[in-house]
Amino acid sequence: MKSLLIKIRVGAILAPALIVIIYFLFGCLDLITTYLASPDLKHENNWVYRTFNLNWPLLIAYTIFLYIVMTFLLLISLQYLKNCFEEHKFSSFNKILIHSKKNIKLLITVVIIGIFYSHLISIGLVIVNNFLSYVYLQSNKENWLKNISVFYVNRQKYFLFFIQYIVVIPGYILAFMKVNKIRLRTIGKPHVD
Repeated sequence: MKSLLIKIRVGAILAPALIVIIYFLFGCLDLITTYLASPDLKHENNWVYRTFNLNWPLLIAYTIFLYIVMTFLLLISLQYLKNCFEEHKFSSFNKILIHSKKNIKLLITVVIIGIFYSHLISIGLVIVNNFLSYVYLQSNKENWLKNISVFYVNRQKYFLFFIQYIVVIPGYILAFMKVNKIRLRTIGKPHVD
C-alpha cells in the first residue's frame, strides 16, 4: 500500500494539477447538465446507464468511481513513465513508440494517458450536448441559443456518435505531448554539437 501511495505522489507531481481539477469539474458539470436535460434520466444516452438501468444515486456513484479510478491510473502511469525514461533515456518520442512494442507496460501506460485526455475532451462535448438539449427541451422563446439548440438536436443523432470518437485523436495528441514533455524533463533536452 505504501508503494502505491509513493507512486501516486510521484505521479501527482508530474500531472498538471489544473487538468485534474478541470477533469473533476467537468464530471460535476456533466452530472448537473444531465439533470437539467433529463431529471428522470429518460433521455440519458450513457451506455453504462442504459445497460445497467441505473438510477441517480447509482449514476452518481458510478461517475465518482470512474473519475477517481481514471485519475489514479493517470498518476500511476505518469510515475511509471518517469521511471522508464530514467532507465532507458529515450532520445526521441519515436524510440518510445518502438520500445513500447517490446514493453507492454509502457504501451498500456501511453494508452491510459490517451484515454484520460480523450475522456476529458469527450466530457466537455457531453456538457455542451446536455446543455443544448436542456435549452431545446425547456425554452419556448426564440433566441439565438434556442436556434442553435434546435439545429444541434435535430442533427445530433447523425454526428454525436462520430464526434465523440473523433475526440480520441486530440486526446492522444495531448497524451503524446505530455509523454514527450515528461521525457524531456526526465532525461533533459538533447544537446546539439
